[in-house]
Amino acid sequence: MKKLIVILMALIAYSTHVFADKVSFTASAPDAVVVGEQFRLSYIVTTQKVKDFRAPSIKGFDVLMGPSRSQQSSTQIVNGNVTSTSSITFTYILMANNAGEYTIPGASIIADGDQMAVSYTHLTLPTILR
Repeated sequence: MKKLIVILMALIAYSTHVFADKVSFTASAPDAVVVGEQFRLSYIVTTQKVKDFRAPSIKGFDVLMGPSRSQQSSTQIVNGNVTSTSSITFTYILMANNAGEYTIPGASIIADGDQMAVSYTHLTLPTILR
């Protein structure tokens, strides 16, 4: 019985590796933010094998926090089908002091041995002041 469990676990680990999705690297931020309010800028990579995260120079904003790093992973087995996902998120909390159009330059990372980059994040800050 123990051998059967070990074999089953090995098959699950193998199938998770074989059917893993392609690694992606994305940026996430709101399209518009209000001057003087905090907002979140996140960079998400869909693997756990990450090194050398290079953040952009964030100008025009107060960096209140970041980058903070969080890791997520999950494995599901439904009717014998194994689905596994994992990601690492680098998060900044920012605040803008002036209205206008802003472009945050891209970030880069080495994930699974490949150099990856996110080009830019575009933000519009309306002239609503609080």
